[in-house]
Amino acid sequence: MHVKKPEEKILVIGANVAGLALCKALATKGLRATVIDPKPDFEWFPNMHEIISSEKNISLLSFRKENLLTKLNHEYIPLCLEEIDYDLKQVKLSDSRVLAFDKLVIAMGGVNQSYGVKSVDKFARTFKSLADAEMIRKDFFNLMNRKSIDKHENIVIVGGGVEGVEVLGEILKCNPKHKNIKVHLINSHSRLFHEFSPLINNRVTQSAKDSVNFYNNVKVVRLSKDNVYLSNGEKISAKLIIWTGGVCPSKKLLELGLTHSADEWIPVDRSLRHTRYKDIYAIGDCVSFRGLKSKQAYYAIEMGQLVAENLSLASSHKKLKNFVPSSKPMVVTFGDKDAFLISGKTCIASTGLLALKELVYQLGMIEMEQVTGLQSIIHSMDRLSHLFSIKTINKFARLNINAIFNTSVSLG
Repeated sequence: MHVKKPEEKILVIGANVAGLALCKALATKGLRATVIDPKPDFEWFPNMHEIISSEKNISLLSFRKENLLTKLNHEYIPLCLEEIDYDLKQVKLSDSRVLAFDKLVIAMGGVNQSYGVKSVDKFARTFKSLADAEMIRKDFFNLMNRKSIDKHENIVIVGGGVEGVEVLGEILKCNPKHKNIKVHLINSHSRLFHEFSPLINNRVTQSAKDSVNFYNNVKVVRLSKDNVYLSNGEKISAKLIIWTGGVCPSKKLLELGLTHSADEWIPVDRSLRHTRYKDIYAIGDCVSFRGLKSKQAYYAIEMGQLVAENLSLASSHKKLKNFVPSSKPMVVTFGDKDAFLISGKTCIASTGLLALKELVYQLGMIEMEQVTGLQSIIHSMDRLSHLFSIKTINKFARLNINAIFNTSVSLG
């Protein structure tokens, strides 16, 4: 008589891009998981800078996780992970509940990188969630809408990478007419996007030279109320400080025993299993994986899909597959002034690429939300109505005409 093999208990910690990609792939293989995440909404981060200019809003970039997870036949628990017992293979949740697991997948993401600068959370607006972007938008428009503005009021953006440039582009998109508002961008490297083609730096700085003061090879050493202190001895007074310094590991990883130090990402082998705990996998931003230079949504999706396949293979005692990062290009926008398609050392700059960024967003949200039910269809139509609005069509038509005369290519 055939005896059905007991179903393995799979726990997933974290349910944003990587976690949901994993859950979707598990469902296709008939595997069920229990998903732990205190945040009820999925957030699409690649376009969250557009909230600042009111081009998009939180509802266009999010949806309820529980709706999707229920549809996929997974259990969702909106709580925090507190402890992992590696010997007993159990986790303790924030309500003191204890859950057993056969396989555990960590998809917790990262936190704001302050580089040791104190009071970043107190004096600056960070840029790590849709709510962060909305707070920046409110502060920015409040500043622009003031009836009287004192001379030399400043907006300071800290960080010259993807986040900093895209935030700067959205602020310039609004084209504040107050001559007394000045934007300053603080960059600790010799140029913007220092790891990529200098074409990006050249186009951005040339386009914004009359609106922005760029500080290269300069770091922020201290913040106070309305002041930014720089490593070159300068002090900038600022009504709005936006911190886009990147991402670092959460201290929670160390507290849980997943890493050896507070600044370490989770170490994994080529199959994305933890190097010490063979029944624990890690995916997304929380992973340290050799060869990955940046943390991108498409890598997180691919990691989730691979681990789902490896969990299925492991249940049948088959050889696991290795993670091989794809060579997909990255699209970075600079407001409505420019856009960049980056693939390795090759970079193409053209305003026509702005439409590609919008297309990636639309397809990405449809893929993540898995549009099937009436509610998700209505939500998807809200996003599509934005894409096909007269304003948007006219904007992309104008930009693509301009793009014919405004395209540059750098081969590294």
